[in-house]
Amino acid sequence: MVGAGVQAVDNVESVGLVVPELPQEVRNTLSRSLPPFASTANPPIDLTGSATDAMYEFVLDTVLPTNYVDMALVLAQMQLPGMTPKLADYIIEAGGRFDKPIVVYGISANEDARAFKARLEEGGVPTYDRLETAANALRALYEYAVIRGFSAPSLT
Repeated sequence: MVGAGVQAVDNVESVGLVVPELPQEVRNTLSRSLPPFASTANPPIDLTGSATDAMYEFVLDTVLPTNYVDMALVLAQMQLPGMTPKLADYIIEAGGRFDKPIVVYGISANEDARAFKARLEEGGVPTYDRLETAANALRALYEYAVIRGFSAPSLT
C-alpha cells in the first residue's frame, strides 16, 4: 500500500509540477534532528504516525528558507497524538515569513481537525481533503506566480 506522501507526490507531478530532490546537506540536517524512522531520503519528507507539531515546525524551518522549494504541500493528520490545532498558527506564520505559499491536506474529522482547518482558512492558508484538489490548487498558485512574473516554482 502506498502512503499519502507518495500519493501526494504523484498527484503534484500529474499536474505538471516538479517535486525537487533535496540536496544531501538539507537531508542531513533533517535526519540529525528527526527520529530515525522519519523518511528524509527523497520527497516526500515523511514524519510518520509519530509526527508532532515541533517536527512539522522543524521541517518547515529547514526546507522553506532554501532555494530548492518555492511552495509546500503539508499533509497534517490531526488524529495523531502529537498534533494540535496550534500548528495552524505556525503554518500561517511560516508561509508569510518565508514568502512561500503553503497548501494543507488533511482528512481527519475530529474536533481538533475542524479547529485546525478553520484557523488555517481564517489565516489565508487553503485546506483540502483530497490530494487531487490540493495538487490542482498548487498548480493554480504556480500559474498565478507565472502571470505575476515570478520565477517558476517547484514543490516540496
